[in-house]
Amino acid sequence: MAKFRVLVLEDEPATQTLIEDLLRGEGYEVEVAGTVGAAKERNKESEYDIFLVDRTLPDGEGIEFCHEIRKGSKTRKTPVLFLSAKGTPDERIEGLKAGGDDYLVKPFHSGELCARVEAL
Repeated sequence: MAKFRVLVLEDEPATQTLIEDLLRGEGYEVEVAGTVGAAKERNKESEYDIFLVDRTLPDGEGIEFCHEIRKGSKTRKTPVLFLSAKGTPDERIEGLKAGGDDYLVKPFHSGELCARVEAL
């Protein structure tokens, strides 16, 4: 049985595969969405234990998705880990103030990603 269900909101195929392989290797059940719209649909259909969210997506900002899940009764307290190339202190603060529980700047170390997911 999987440790937890993870929804990864990431549009870059290579990064999707990397994250999916890493987390599955750690025993997580992983689903991937490449757009904010797709992530919203998956979130309506299933429940997740953690969200990994890119900031910049083809159809909007990951922060928009974070705002939406923070409004949901079932997802209000579900951990959100932002994964983004937007890494200035102001950008990280913006992500955390938007409801993110943690923020990891790309490129990231695979061990650090797994440790942060485990911590959340």
